[in-house]
Amino acid sequence: MKQPLLSIRNLSIDLPERGDRLKAVEDVSISLSRNELLCIVGESGSGKSVLAHAIMGLLPKELKKSSGEIRLGGEEISRISEKDFRHLRGSEIAMIFQEPMTALNPLMRIGDQIDETIRYHRNLPASERLTILYDAIDAVGLTDPERIAKSYPYQISGGQRQRVMIAIALSLEPKLLIADEPTTALDVTTQAQILELLRQIQRDRQMGVIFITHDFGVVAEIADQVAVLKQGKLVESGNAEQVLSDPQHPYTVQLLNAVPKFPKEARVKLHSEDNVLVVQGLKKIYNIGGLWRKGRKIVAVNDVSFTLAKGETLSVVGESGSGKSSLGRVLMHLSDADAGSVHIGDCAMSELKGLALRRARRRIQMVFQDPYSSLNPRWQVGKQIARGMHAQGRTWKESMESASHWLERVGLDGRSLNRYPHEFSGGQRQRIAIARALSLMPDVIIADEPVSALDVTVQEQVLRLFESIQEEFQLSIVFITHDLRIAARISDRIAVMNKGQIVELDVTHKLLNSPKEEYTRSLISAVPGRDWVD
Repeated sequence: MKQPLLSIRNLSIDLPERGDRLKAVEDVSISLSRNELLCIVGESGSGKSVLAHAIMGLLPKELKKSSGEIRLGGEEISRISEKDFRHLRGSEIAMIFQEPMTALNPLMRIGDQIDETIRYHRNLPASERLTILYDAIDAVGLTDPERIAKSYPYQISGGQRQRVMIAIALSLEPKLLIADEPTTALDVTTQAQILELLRQIQRDRQMGVIFITHDFGVVAEIADQVAVLKQGKLVESGNAEQVLSDPQHPYTVQLLNAVPKFPKEARVKLHSEDNVLVVQGLKKIYNIGGLWRKGRKIVAVNDVSFTLAKGETLSVVGESGSGKSSLGRVLMHLSDADAGSVHIGDCAMSELKGLALRRARRRIQMVFQDPYSSLNPRWQVGKQIARGMHAQGRTWKESMESASHWLERVGLDGRSLNRYPHEFSGGQRQRIAIARALSLMPDVIIADEPVSALDVTVQEQVLRLFESIQEEFQLSIVFITHDLRIAARISDRIAVMNKGQIVELDVTHKLLNSPKEEYTRSLISAVPGRDWVD
C-alpha cells in the first residue's frame, strides 16, 4: 500500500485548564496523499487552525500535544526539535496565512521577503536566488516580476499580496502546502483567481494541499477530500462529492443548509410603494497625494442615483475598490459629497450641517463590517447602545432601560449591559452593533459587509435577525457586500457597482438569472461552487 504524504493518527491537543472544553483537538485522524487537496471545514473554534499549526510545529506554548502522531512521508515530525522543524518549514511544508498584510513585513520589499526563505534553506549565489525569486513571482500569475520584487506590501493590491504569499510558500517547491482561509477577505473575482491558481499549481507540482475554510462553496469548487471538524472532533470525512451530496452527520447538514443559495424563483415580499431614501447624482472625489509628489484625484462615487422603498432591502455589490463603502459613507454623511443629493423622506441630509445634521442622523444608522473595531473596547456595551439615545435628549436611566430592551430584541440577555465587547463572540458583537443602530429607531440602516467575517451558521442567524427586524419595524436597508450569495439571500433588488458607478440595478431574481452587463456576468460566474449552491 502506497504511503500517504501526511498521516495524522489519534492526535489530541490540550487546552489550558479553563472553561468546559478540555481539548482544542481531540483524537483526530486524517491522511493526505500526494496530488490531493483536502478541505478542512468547520466554524470558529472547531480546531482547524490549531491542527494546521500543529502540523507546522507552530503551536503556542499553552497548547500541548497530549497524544497521537503526525507523520510526513513516514517520518514522525511532532517530536523533532525546533531546529529541525525550521529546516522542514519552507522546504518540505509551507503555509499561506489568512491575512497577508499581517503576515508580510511592511518594511521589507517583496523580493527581499521571498529571497529570505530561499537564502535560509539553500546555499546559492545571489544570481541563482534571483532567478528562483522571479520564477516564483511569475508562477503565481503576477506580471512584471521586477516591479513586484521592488514593491512594498502596501503598494500592491490585496489579491496581489495573497499571490506573493503563495509565491513565498512555493519558492522551494514543498511537498505539502497548508492554506489557512487564504481567500476569506478577497472579493469574489479575486477569490476565484486565487482558487484556480492554487488548484493549478497543486496539479502541476503533484503537491498535497490542506485548505482550511468555513465556506462549502469553496469546498465544492476545489476539494478532492473533505474533513469536518466540530469543537475539536472529526465528525465526518470522505470524498468531496459524496460529503456534499449525501452528508451523514447532522453538523455537516447544518453547515450545508446555512450556505446561501441563488434564488430559483422571484422573491415575494410586500413593502411600501413610498420611497424612504432618494439618491440623485451622487459624486465623491478623493484627492490622493503627499508632500513630495503631485496629487491625483480618484472618483470613488460617480453619478450614483437610486431609490429605496420603506421595508425594502437593496444590496450593493462589486469588487474591492468599486465604490461600495465610499457610497455608504456618503449616504451616512461621514464623507461630504462633491455633487448630488441624499433625501430621507422630506429631509435633505446632504444639505444639513451642525446641530441639524446631528439631530437628523438618527434617521440613518450604520452597521460596520467588524464590530470589534466599531465597538469601544473600554466601554460597557449598555453604555454604547444608550449613548446615542442620550445624545438625542433622553435621560441616562431611560436610555439604559431601552438598551436592555434592544439587547433582548436582538437575541441577547438584557442583563448583559455591564459586560465589555471582548466578553462576547463575533456573532454576539455584531448583534450588539445592530442593537445600537436600532436604538434610535432609524428609517434606513446601512449595513457595510456586516456578515463577511462570520461563520456560515452565525452568518445565517444574523441575516435572519435583519429580516425579522425589518419585518417588525418596516426598516429600509442598504446592504453592502462583495458576496453575491449573501445578496441573493437577503435582497429585494441588487445594484452592481464598478469603478464608482452603478452599472446594473434590477430585482434580485432577474439580475442573477438574466444579467444584462458583462461585468455582472463575470461576478456571477466567479461565485465559488455556484453550480453546486444554485
